[in-house]
Amino acid sequence: MYHLLCATGLVIASLFSRGFKRIHDYLPTMYYISMMNLFYLFIAHSLKKLWVLEKPFISHFINNTLYTFITLPAISLLFLHHYPDHKDKTQQLYYIGKWVAGSIIIEWFAYKWGYIKFYEGYSFLWEFFFYPTMYIMLRLHYVKPFLAILTSIPIICSLLIIFEYNVK
Repeated sequence: MYHLLCATGLVIASLFSRGFKRIHDYLPTMYYISMMNLFYLFIAHSLKKLWVLEKPFISHFINNTLYTFITLPAISLLFLHHYPDHKDKTQQLYYIGKWVAGSIIIEWFAYKWGYIKFYEGYSFLWEFFFYPTMYIMLRLHYVKPFLAILTSIPIICSLLIIFEYNVK
């Protein structure tokens, strides 16, 4: 139920934020985050999982589908729609920091309540790297999509090495 509540809350927040009026601007980045999640799910299914969303709403397949095509795109829409592009870099970093902090707090509850489990050396502490990277990459993809995709490659390769994925 937790996963469904998160998705529903984000969709409602997206509707009230009026971000859907500019969805055509955000759609490529919404596709990007979905693609990155699908890539993780492919690697996790093929090789090994670093985290699993537990206590699924109906099934793990439904949960992953919900996050890939609803929750993560809604997060992207909200994050980009309210991004302070006209502000100075300090205010932009503060904005990213608020999103990182909010995401970490929400995930901490999910972790404590057993809605997410970590494996293979990945732990809750890795979220302090994951979320800043995710939000910076969302913004980068929005302003320079090709650069974001190129930057994603060494980040993914580094994580594959750090978590000892055998991709031979």
